[in-house]
Amino acid sequence: MDIIRFPQTILRAEKKTQCLPLNHIQYHDCYELYYLCSGECTYIFDSACYHLRAGGVALIPPGVHHRTTSDHATRIVSYFMEEHLERLCSPALLSQFLCLHAPTVVQFPEEENRRYGALAHAFLAESDRRTAAGLFGTEESDKMIFLLLNMLYLIENTPRVTPTANAHGEEIGRVLAYIDAHFCDIHRMEDVSGALFFSPYHLCHLFQKKLGVSFISYLNMKKIGHAAKLLREGSTVTEAAETVGYSSPSYFSKVFKREMLLSPAQYMKKYREN
Repeated sequence: MDIIRFPQTILRAEKKTQCLPLNHIQYHDCYELYYLCSGECTYIFDSACYHLRAGGVALIPPGVHHRTTSDHATRIVSYFMEEHLERLCSPALLSQFLCLHAPTVVQFPEEENRRYGALAHAFLAESDRRTAAGLFGTEESDKMIFLLLNMLYLIENTPRVTPTANAHGEEIGRVLAYIDAHFCDIHRMEDVSGALFFSPYHLCHLFQKKLGVSFISYLNMKKIGHAAKLLREGSTVTEAAETVGYSSPSYFSKVFKREMLLSPAQYMKKYREN
């Protein structure tokens, strides 16, 4: 099992044709907007499983763990932060567009897919143009933000897709739901196994069998993903560490760097610069 971490703070997009195998867990510290141009794919968010075809879109909040697999699928993946939209969007409308806790998944009908596809390709073209011109790291493009807001508007006005299945089974689903609700207060495997009446051995085996990742790796992903959000919102390193359950700021910084590929100080510096 590989865990793929993508620290992102720049408004950008990329077109992809290759896909990570399903046993790669991904998570980002930004929003990811996934548009399937052609082909089909299976998307898994924690324990919820979705099957998408061309015209499918997934809006994934920061820190949400997800996996995907596809066969000859082409997609446009866009990355953005909430702060990118604030210049051109009211707080009320922004809260309507963005869900902070769970992914939004839609499947566009033919006409709406044509409209969304045109916006997504225009967003990608502007992203590529700015990359080629060396403009990233400067003031963000109002054109890209305008296109993104129109994409989010279409998503908001399209019925949601419901999961096709529980991706891992009811038992692990209960465990993940408990961790999602209490991860700041969880320090050891026994905190979860005791609450759910599992043996620690069974819980350890369950994670390896169903997710292919250790319990502590999954818990650290949840804690550090939330800590990164707190740092972006202005918390100090000590405050973020204490909130997500680390008593030692130095140990927190060590885990943060392993998970995010940047120290907390480097992360905050990069975020301010971008």
